[in-house]
Amino acid sequence: MSMAGPGAPGGAQIGFPPLTPGVRRLLIVMVGVFVVHMMASFVPSLRSGIPTWLGLDAHRWGSMAPFFPVWQVGTYMFLHSDGGLSHILFNMLGLYFFGTMLEGSIGKRRLYTQFFMAGAVGALVHLIVSLISGGGRPVVGASGAVLGLVVACAVMYPRRMVLVLFIPVQLWILATIVVAGDLFAVLVQLRDGGTDGVAHWVHLGGAAWGALAAKFGWLSFDPLNRLQARFAARKVEMHMVEEAELDRLLQKIQREGIGSLARGERALLKRASARRVLPPQPRRLPGSGPRPTGPHKPLAAVRKCAEGRVWWGAWGRLRWALTHIRGGEVANKLLAIYPCASAGSRLPSSLNHSTNFFTPTRK
Repeated sequence: MSMAGPGAPGGAQIGFPPLTPGVRRLLIVMVGVFVVHMMASFVPSLRSGIPTWLGLDAHRWGSMAPFFPVWQVGTYMFLHSDGGLSHILFNMLGLYFFGTMLEGSIGKRRLYTQFFMAGAVGALVHLIVSLISGGGRPVVGASGAVLGLVVACAVMYPRRMVLVLFIPVQLWILATIVVAGDLFAVLVQLRDGGTDGVAHWVHLGGAAWGALAAKFGWLSFDPLNRLQARFAARKVEMHMVEEAELDRLLQKIQREGIGSLARGERALLKRASARRVLPPQPRRLPGSGPRPTGPHKPLAAVRKCAEGRVWWGAWGRLRWALTHIRGGEVANKLLAIYPCASAGSRLPSSLNHSTNFFTPTRK
């Protein structure tokens, strides 16, 4: 449970935060992997093999070099101890309370990024220490990732009140106590050389990432958003290049005729015109006049004109579309230079006297 901090509307309020979409999906994956792991643990070979292949096993990293099992950096976070429920329950509670708090501030995708980054940094710190010391059992659990979220929330909202064993505590105090406990345990292990079965270095690595990310603004990092922005910029750039090439081809046709185009230039003209399609037409109301017939593909009709295969249905659809679609300026350019747009074309008189359609100029 959480309590609103000082200055919140209505004073301090006790309640459970609403389950956010990102946290819900992470919890579902955790529970699903735990159930599958528990079922597989009844097979002795799988019970011993799953932690060494999907958990974070420093011995396997040393023996498989330089072909490191890099997948373990992501998979170990969703495995939990099959000896009881306490391990996964505490991690799920921490993810629920502090993950929802963080997701409400930075969004779902950035929550995923911070969760995996905290877990990955904790894994790297543990691997470095284990490879130097030459020991360590396989590590499983999302404790490092969850602690990274806790510390990030503590840096962002240090005065936020939370309940610990029904005792209200400020968030920065809670995070300090947890990190201090891991530091004390590490010092004891360094002094005595033993281990208590807890991956404290993973916790400290995740906590360090959470503090640095919140302090230096790395919480806003969204790799997928950057990729999408880069892809969109590239698409706009390619569109501008294609439009410039299309203008060049139109000028070449005007100077030398359609027969001067090479095969590649014809293919480019065909692709560019095929991508310009009609937008969805509004629903036709009763009594609004005759319904247009046929598939309205004006630029395809222009190509037919250019190839000398003029047929009145295509020409009529072209003229109808020029008054109804965006991007008609491309078709206008084509009409202005194709022979079928001249006064010598055999156009039906009904189209020549129409005031609702484009009438080509006499050359």
